[in-house]
Amino acid sequence: LTDPAPSDEEDKENRGYYVRFGDGPETLESLTNDANKTVGTKFPYGVSVMFKERISGSDKNNRYAPVSEAEAAFKIEQTGNNPRHNTVNLPNPITPEVVERFNSVFRKR
Repeated sequence: LTDPAPSDEEDKENRGYYVRFGDGPETLESLTNDANKTVGTKFPYGVSVMFKERISGSDKNNRYAPVSEAEAAFKIEQTGNNPRHNTVNLPNPITPEVVERFNSVFRKR
């Protein structure tokens, strides 16, 4: 069973959400491939997520996590010109344990 997406009423105290686009769950290969795209750039080694105040519409088709839960599990920092774009910092190399933690935090609900 998955938890329903929080309604605006339930979300009053939440600091927002990080949305990881795509169906998921992630694999070691998918996280590594995405994170490797950051090598040689100004971005930290990791994968992209977008900040949203609330989950609605097509966001529900993706994986997401409350900001507080995501930031308890990973270092996440705003990156790029879009103020909503963030990078989830990942270790290099990424391990199966990191993939498991990532999928337990960023999931469809």
